[in-house]
Amino acid sequence: TIRKHDVKDDVDRVMRVLSEFTASNEELEAYFNLLRIRTRQLIALKWDAVRHLSRALCERTALSGAEARRIITADD
Repeated sequence: TIRKHDVKDDVDRVMRVLSEFTASNEELEAYFNLLRIRTRQLIALKWDAVRHLSRALCERTALSGAEARRIITADD
């Protein structure tokens, strides 16, 4: 399950990284919005891989990087 405080922590981390190379809040917000758009598009494009990975993680609580890559690239 997604917990609100986990999402907030992720957003805070992204904003800290972006603030290191942006000159203004306007620029920071523009980059953040671009990242949100790119993320939505990537998830839409790879939704089957997300479902397969999710299913595998429900069956096992952990996967190695190699296992996750194999699941993600199986639909390519």
